[in-house]
Amino acid sequence: MLRFTDYVKIGSVKKAFGYQGALMLSLENKAAHRFLKEKEPVFLNREGCLVPFFIDSLQNMDAINPVVHFDAIMSNDEADAFRGNNVYLPASCFSQEEQVPDMSMLEGYTLIDENSGMQGEIVRYNDFSKNPLFEVKFEQGTISLPCHEDFILSLDMAEKTLIVEYPDGLMESLF
Repeated sequence: MLRFTDYVKIGSVKKAFGYQGALMLSLENKAAHRFLKEKEPVFLNREGCLVPFFIDSLQNMDAINPVVHFDAIMSNDEADAFRGNNVYLPASCFSQEEQVPDMSMLEGYTLIDENSGMQGEIVRYNDFSKNPLFEVKFEQGTISLPCHEDFILSLDMAEKTLIVEYPDGLMESLF
């Protein structure tokens, strides 16, 4: 049996597309589309189980809502039954050296600062060449925080959490 902890959610099925069983996906970020490949599987959550579906063809691959046709889905009626299902890829797709292929994939993750204990949601990754930043929404408001490997302690893709350790007093001084 496939375990959810070994997979990373990259999006969900938005709706049926066309008349021959194609599906429009809603990816969690712009970077996720590069992991979709023809003749390769993605995994859909069907009634609490991860089920592999092989991609027969792809369209609109540069968009956040690509259209896929799986070899096992032949009609619009069949495709409609998949609306809202989450789409997963094996965590092994992401190289060990770079725990996540693109920092923008961390949008939606919970950022937890070890020093202050503060938790917030990463709402945006700003890729400024010399100073990349996370925009993080806390109860007190949204702030920009440095995104540097020196501050990152761990990343849990299954739990969607990023544990960081910013210098003492940094978080408290921002609010």
